[in-house]
Amino acid sequence: MSTFQLLYNVCRENAYGIINGPNGLQVFFAQVLYQQVILQHINYYTPMSLYTLAQRADFIVEELKSDDAEIEMNLYCRKPGASVSMNERRAQERSV
Repeated sequence: MSTFQLLYNVCRENAYGIINGPNGLQVFFAQVLYQQVILQHINYYTPMSLYTLAQRADFIVEELKSDDAEIEMNLYCRKPGASVSMNERRAQERSV
């Protein structure tokens, strides 16, 4: 089971999340910034590979932003679920 699938399983319906990480495409191919390779990062992802991993775990990808100056990317995603009103959401929270 992938990390994305584990995250999906623990999220409530309509939960939003932001995944931030180094943009491997910028680090290795665009600018050849080997000094930016951080050993604590086990994996580097391209925007497309991060997008694909989120989709395979059934997340809905809302937006993917790449900050070339910072060599980072942010993936905004959510777990699908039934649309509920704010009052219904409050009632659900009180019952838990």
